[in-house]
Amino acid sequence: MTAVLDASALLALINREKGTGAVLPVLEAARMSTVNIAEVLSKLSESGLQLCVASSKPRIYVCKILEHFELSGYFEKIFGS
Repeated sequence: MTAVLDASALLALINREKGTGAVLPVLEAARMSTVNIAEVLSKLSESGLQLCVASSKPRIYVCKILEHFELSGYFEKIFGS
């Protein structure tokens, strides 16, 4: 069985909210829903983390994908093949 985490589960982890102990055991093997991913990226960025993307796709395509979903502004660096 594969767990699917949404933004609320990830935000609860980031904010160290009560009940996040249930998320930790499944985190490594879980799939993540991209619904509200901008909210998660925003919170991580606000916390002072430098966010980067590393992909095996050519960088030009990675940039186009991030721009399409309006996510490129969250990342300090974008790496591609």
